[in-house]
Amino acid sequence: MTSEECWSGIKPSVNHFRVFGCIAYAHVPNNHRKKLDNKSIKCVHLGLSEELKAYKLYDPSNKKIVISRDVVFYEAKSWNWDNKRQKISTGSMIPVDDEEDTAGDNNEAHDNNGTPIQDIDMDIGYDNTDAEDEPEEEGNNSEDDNVQLGQRKRKPPGHFKDFVMGSEAEDEQELQNFAVYSSLKDPCTYDEASQKQVWKDDMDVEIQAIEDNNTWELTNLLEVCVDDLIVTRSNQNLIDVFKQSMKRKFAMSDLGKMKFFLGVEMCQTDEGIFIHEMKYASEILAKFGMEHCNAVSSPIVTGCKLVKNEAGKASDETHYKQMVGSLMYLLATRPDLAYSVCLVARFMERPIEIHIAAVKRIMRYVKGTVGYGLLYKKTSI
Repeated sequence: MTSEECWSGIKPSVNHFRVFGCIAYAHVPNNHRKKLDNKSIKCVHLGLSEELKAYKLYDPSNKKIVISRDVVFYEAKSWNWDNKRQKISTGSMIPVDDEEDTAGDNNEAHDNNGTPIQDIDMDIGYDNTDAEDEPEEEGNNSEDDNVQLGQRKRKPPGHFKDFVMGSEAEDEQELQNFAVYSSLKDPCTYDEASQKQVWKDDMDVEIQAIEDNNTWELTNLLEVCVDDLIVTRSNQNLIDVFKQSMKRKFAMSDLGKMKFFLGVEMCQTDEGIFIHEMKYASEILAKFGMEHCNAVSSPIVTGCKLVKNEAGKASDETHYKQMVGSLMYLLATRPDLAYSVCLVARFMERPIEIHIAAVKRIMRYVKGTVGYGLLYKKTSI
């Protein structure tokens, strides 16, 4: 029985205890590594930190103490202290023999291509105090411990089998797989392309292939009718001159001043142009049975917060989408509805009763403001 258990009566947990000297991989945070750097460093477990609620580890490769909370342990494995130096390269250990060390090597591990592997700098969240150098055995290692680095030739990936890599290209014919930079530009129009015979030949070949495969059929050119319903000018005289010139060339009808266009009603007065959707708003209220509802003074309750997946009875999604979609078209002349309509539009995936109630309140507000619109006043410009 421990002292803690005798004092408090609660048996302390030892689940966080790990085997001393086992292999441990400390996670390297994103802000301490680059894109291609290792996400962890291989260390030896020393125990718990006296200063932080974390594990204390020893990095033999860099001879530094590491303090980390995010650690993965391999308690059945231990560090191979027989080799003089060990470092991590893409998750594997590379021993460095004594001959390279005595020859003045910088004691950095290399990958299979002889490229130095940079040590991981971890200043924030780690204790980088240097540990004492461990004693090193002098003498020659066995032949099995000596690894010659930088001599292995990597086999290129299979998708490069038809490419000539680097200095292997010996003649110009082998360089046909390489992309080149050229100042010549492809023609952008038919007139530019027809000036060069090579482009004309390519076009003839393409047309011949289309004719051989019967992939096209000649048809009459379709006529398109364009209805220009609106004419705007700075004054009425210019409008009259334009209409007379159009009538001399085309058969057209004069509908007078615009009063109704795509559901938007317009009223032109000496004060300016007033646009509204009174008729459309009344149709919406009648469509959803709200024509006799009680009007309110605001489209949404103050402090109302709607969130997804609230506990409540699910409502008909189709009916909800129709109501919100109808209100969306009102925003062209009713900017006072913009916030409330866009808010209820977020819950079309799974509306519940509280969302339906919010939409109906907007319609009750429309009921009391059915004649609202936008007034564009005349200016001196």
